[in-house]
Amino acid sequence: MTAPRRVCVTGAASGIGHAAAEIFLTRGDQVTLVDRDETALTQAAERLAAEHGADRVRPYAVDVSVAEQVEDLFARIADAGGLDSLVLAAGVTSDGFVSDMSEHDWSYILGVNLTGPFLCLKRAAPLLRLSSGGSVVAVGSVSAHVIGAGGGCAAYEASKAGLVQLVRAFAVENAPYGVRANIVSPGRTATRLGENTRRLAETVYTSADGPRRERHSFGAPLRFEGRPEEIAGAIHFLAGDDARFVTGTELLVDGGYTAI
Repeated sequence: MTAPRRVCVTGAASGIGHAAAEIFLTRGDQVTLVDRDETALTQAAERLAAEHGADRVRPYAVDVSVAEQVEDLFARIADAGGLDSLVLAAGVTSDGFVSDMSEHDWSYILGVNLTGPFLCLKRAAPLLRLSSGGSVVAVGSVSAHVIGAGGGCAAYEASKAGLVQLVRAFAVENAPYGVRANIVSPGRTATRLGENTRRLAETVYTSADGPRRERHSFGAPLRFEGRPEEIAGAIHFLAGDDARFVTGTELLVDGGYTAI
């Protein structure tokens, strides 16, 4: 039987992050839940603690884009015994064309989606190097590879493209220490963040030409949305020992979206 892992999941109060936290707990691991929404985090932690045991659930309200908060988080994790796996699932999005987007909105999205993972990786690296089989899994997006029909999500797309290369660089830097790092990039997924994509599809995408509109339509080509727990399954695989020879790569879990 594989020994329980010490796992930290950012964005754990909802969506893919919450599903990831739950699958690790279901498999017997200890999970630090991180989210900036303190109310949602408390509710999520109480539910998970009731189901899996309070001793295996540690919630921390943290804004991952704030260096001081991230530093304090990983100091607490170190004091609590260390870290085996880090899941970077915190993310935000906002509609906006490059020509119209404010610098504030640009900085906000890049701050959470790219600077946040950088700060977490920086502070987690020493702890992961001490682990036997340390691993990182970041939640990317198909938006790192394709532009939505009609545009309108440039900051989000740029942040996710940057995240892929950040994690790959981290994987190379830390391979000599036995630490692996990979990306899981979902397509359309039934989460609150995914709702923004659906809303945009109903407006901007409808003005695109036929082939582009079909490509970006709901669920193409499998024609259904992914579920958070399905993305979490891919995260769990990459974080664990079954993927011990996998690092610096990206797993697209997108229903075939990027295949057409």
